[in-house]
Amino acid sequence: IATYLTLIEGVTQRLAKLPRRVLALDAIRDARARVLAAFGDTLPATAGADGAGRPATAEDDAAVIGRVEYSFFADALEHALNDLRTDLSPTPVSPPPAGRRAAAPLAALFAAAVAAMSWLVPAPAAAAEPARATAALPTWDWIIGIDKLPSPPPAVEFLGLDGFDAPQRYVVDAGERGIRTWCYLSVGTIENWRPDRKAFEALNEKELKAGRKPFIGKRYPEWEGERWLDVRRYAVFLPLMIDRLEMCLDKGFEFVEFDNLDAYENRTGFTIRKSDTIRYAEALAAEARRLGLKPMQKNVPELTETLEPHFDALLFEDCALYKFCGDAKPFVDAGKPVFDADYPEGWKDEGKRFDKTKACDQAKKAGVSMIFKRLDLDAWVRRCD
Repeated sequence: IATYLTLIEGVTQRLAKLPRRVLALDAIRDARARVLAAFGDTLPATAGADGAGRPATAEDDAAVIGRVEYSFFADALEHALNDLRTDLSPTPVSPPPAGRRAAAPLAALFAAAVAAMSWLVPAPAAAAEPARATAALPTWDWIIGIDKLPSPPPAVEFLGLDGFDAPQRYVVDAGERGIRTWCYLSVGTIENWRPDRKAFEALNEKELKAGRKPFIGKRYPEWEGERWLDVRRYAVFLPLMIDRLEMCLDKGFEFVEFDNLDAYENRTGFTIRKSDTIRYAEALAAEARRLGLKPMQKNVPELTETLEPHFDALLFEDCALYKFCGDAKPFVDAGKPVFDADYPEGWKDEGKRFDKTKACDQAKKAGVSMIFKRLDLDAWVRRCD
């Protein structure tokens, strides 16, 4: 059983390095081969076979490519361990109910095995109060719209800065002052003022010359100089995004903010669905974590429950104005920091009277740390009392 637990750990570590949530064929085959090699003589006869008891074949593997996900694989490992426990125990024993102490060593090992792979699937919501309900909300600021940053850095716990424009010395200085910094990146658009713009355009031209469709789409009308990216084809330009992540790491950032994940809600020139965004976001988060960065989800509140296991922080905009601060619950329950910037200008644009007190009350109730900023995200900031 100890060997089996080690096996689970090895397989899950390998899966964690995959850039996509969908499992590759070689990973599936490798996992099956390692299970059978380690326990071929002790597992039930049906282990490593399909539901009918016949050995699984390469054709069976190929049939599931594109639809076998981490959650299904984790479930398969759990069932395999159940089979092993049943095989070794005179009386089949069910896993102990959540919240109860295991009564036997085998039950304890089962719980340990499930815990070892629990990162593959969302954990059930705890019955206790959310982690942020009684804790003080973190202080923070977000300054990405000015050339000259305030010196010294603002005296806050968290600080968001532009990944390209923020000098390394400034990021390091903030860290030495105990400020946890995050690196702003637009991952859903290409911006014509960025130094790597030509790399994206050259790659796009290469795709066209090869007879493939472009991945740079329509202009983003709300933000001059930006064009949408076809996130369905993220594998083509992911290496360029990894270069950006390495830049954030080299500058000393702790977190990385992924902006413009909401392509499915915009006219991009492509038919992008939520599922496409989820796959892309999870791939980016996996690469960030591989490098040692903490990924931060930006907006897309309807995806928080799905993305929370893959991200370490959450940033909303105008959650009080549009009344979706409560969508931060999966992050709050997980004890992860949640931030929101509401824009008084946005309230005016919507024909609503800006009410700071009500906005702050709404955010505090949801466990969200709220500030108020101008749309150009300069050094101006107002805070809840």
